[in-house]
Amino acid sequence: MVEYISDRAGRSVKWPRPLKTIDIIFGRTTDGRKKRFAYLMILPSVSYFIIMFAYPTTYAFYLSLHTWSLAEPLRFVGFAHWKSVLEDPLFLRSMMNTFYFVILSVPSIVLLSLSLALLFNSATRWFKAKDLFKAIYFVPVITSFVAIAWIWNWLYQPTYGLINDVLARAGLPPQMWLWSATQVIPSLAIMQVWARVGFEMMVFIAGLESIPEVYYEAAEVDGASTWSVFRCVTLPLLNPQILLVTVIELIFALKIFELPYVTTMGGPGNASLTIVLYIYRSAFRFMRMGEGCAMAIMLFAIIMVLTLLQWRSLRRPLVY
Repeated sequence: MVEYISDRAGRSVKWPRPLKTIDIIFGRTTDGRKKRFAYLMILPSVSYFIIMFAYPTTYAFYLSLHTWSLAEPLRFVGFAHWKSVLEDPLFLRSMMNTFYFVILSVPSIVLLSLSLALLFNSATRWFKAKDLFKAIYFVPVITSFVAIAWIWNWLYQPTYGLINDVLARAGLPPQMWLWSATQVIPSLAIMQVWARVGFEMMVFIAGLESIPEVYYEAAEVDGASTWSVFRCVTLPLLNPQILLVTVIELIFALKIFELPYVTTMGGPGNASLTIVLYIYRSAFRFMRMGEGCAMAIMLFAIIMVLTLLQWRSLRRPLVY
């Protein structure tokens, strides 16, 4: 039986039936249909994250608690692999090499890419070939790291390499570069900077172009110097890009693998052995899957902690 009530004008209108839980679950209401549509839209992304990231990470942690060499069944050993990894001097050496690489490469990429972005942004009127040079700087970004490693391996050759040839013509002594235990990490850092600076330069250029001109006009009216404008206007408004570039480059540097693998294979004398290269060597060359998974989970935790620290320290605008 349909119930009717009278509105303010005295007209008889139909009384809406009470909503039931089943109506909300199956989207029989307007809000329910909107929520169901939203869930369907995010379902592919959530599924991709679960299949490609969440499940492999969980399974890697599971394997880190077992002994497995691809030829034998799993055998539970608890946290024995974690203890073995933490006591492994070669793992600690790879961590030190990786952090040394991070310290050399990440600040250099951030500073150099920001400097190039400022140069191109200020040279809009008088530098007609600006777009051409932007493209030239961006070419290494779309080049394979394996190809980059082979190119720089030739450039670094002690006997017939181009860099030592230039040094000889300038009257300077040749260097061993990748074949020196003290020079190999700085040499790899130079390769990383050359390969990554073009991408981050474009990020900073996009950030500079999004800053309203009214801020610079107000600073000019107040008589601010060029350094004051950069320190008090440009740098604070570029804070989102600085955070993005720093986080991305830190992750890239901590996961460096192709450059040392192709050029040095961790040598000379494990001087360029990075943590990812050591994970690959342990898991796929020596078939120590449990220890390799334990090191991978440790690297994941280190990246997450450092990323959160960067987020907390750099997410606020730089105010002076």
